[in-house]
Amino acid sequence: MKIRILCAFICLMLSCTVSSSQANKDQADLIDKGFDYYQNEEYREALKFYNEAIALGPDTPDAAIAFYNIGNIHQYILDDPNTAYGHYTRTLEIDPDFLNGAASYKRGLISLDRQDFKKAVIDFTRAVLPGEGSHLLSAYLNRGVSYQNMDKPDQAIKDYDVVLSYDPGFEKGLPYYNRGGCYFEKSDFESAIQDYTSAISLDPENAYYYMDRGAAYQNLGNISAAEADYKKAVSLSPDDRIRTLVNNNLRRLDKSQDKDKKIKRIQALMLQWGQAVEKSANAMSTGNFRISDRFVDECLACTQEIRRLYNSIGVPRPNYAFTDAMDMVVNTYVNMGEFVAVKQNPTGYKKDINYLAELAAESYRDIGQAAVIFDNAGMSDLAQTCRYIKSQLDTIVAAIEKKLGCQII
Repeated sequence: MKIRILCAFICLMLSCTVSSSQANKDQADLIDKGFDYYQNEEYREALKFYNEAIALGPDTPDAAIAFYNIGNIHQYILDDPNTAYGHYTRTLEIDPDFLNGAASYKRGLISLDRQDFKKAVIDFTRAVLPGEGSHLLSAYLNRGVSYQNMDKPDQAIKDYDVVLSYDPGFEKGLPYYNRGGCYFEKSDFESAIQDYTSAISLDPENAYYYMDRGAAYQNLGNISAAEADYKKAVSLSPDDRIRTLVNNNLRRLDKSQDKDKKIKRIQALMLQWGQAVEKSANAMSTGNFRISDRFVDECLACTQEIRRLYNSIGVPRPNYAFTDAMDMVVNTYVNMGEFVAVKQNPTGYKKDINYLAELAAESYRDIGQAAVIFDNAGMSDLAQTCRYIKSQLDTIVAAIEKKLGCQII
């Protein structure tokens, strides 16, 4: 989520015309001369006179003006924020409330650009304390940006709220856009969409606004709206960065749609598996083992396909370990077919009691383990089914143990 920063060019160059002594008058005159050179875009000459003014008294109110103006030249003309930062600091050492917080605001912008967000918050807070000045709303906005970069969206939202309460149209919807980003971070995508939409109404040609609203729509599953916003963003901007971001989102969108289809397929296979298990059990109970085996094969094919689909969408194997329990249920039913065969034809059954005891013990252990796995996976219905099967095995195990005269579990 891109956070847009307002770095307003409040490069107010101050002049001095009033002083109470000859030294102060000389200092003020030098600042006025520096101001004249500044207006004529002769910045080196302007700096010369400002520095001469400071030399006459580095801690006077007039010196604060000179330091401030030098800071502005280095920040906005010479692209030297480090030197500018030092001069704004000297201004604030002389007058902490200089120009209703303007120097604090300028220094805060440099800290924000350096990504020193804690210092930026301190300076922007000092800038808003006087409650006036042309920088006031910009200071609130940029303090919100700083909080947002510090992963404090709730505090950022409060600052954006202040800006919007003063001027809902400030900076072509930038406060709405940034506040929408905060809601996005909080996964409140409905509120994010509302703010992005407000931002778009104020600047309908801003590609970033559409791009991020598309991302919010995507997170809500509104695929058609997301695609429309992504396409609009690309159409508005020749910027390769916008195109790259949008194309990445569209690729994720395609993957998301493919993933959704596979998840729905898994859900259908789970239902198919459950129905096949029931049909296999019913066929087995009537001695129709051929039909029962057919449904057993269907069950095993379902679990194999479910595993393949989970693997294809990157789900870790432990997260679908319940498919092992599904196979345990099927194998238990297969084993129970032997017990049904004994019951239906006890004299004609060819396998001995020890073989049946092994099957019963194996099934008893498997179905108990399957119940635990289903419980851990949150599949309480299947876990309950396992416990029901286990209760049936209790009767079979008891009969075998009575026949053998020993315990098999």
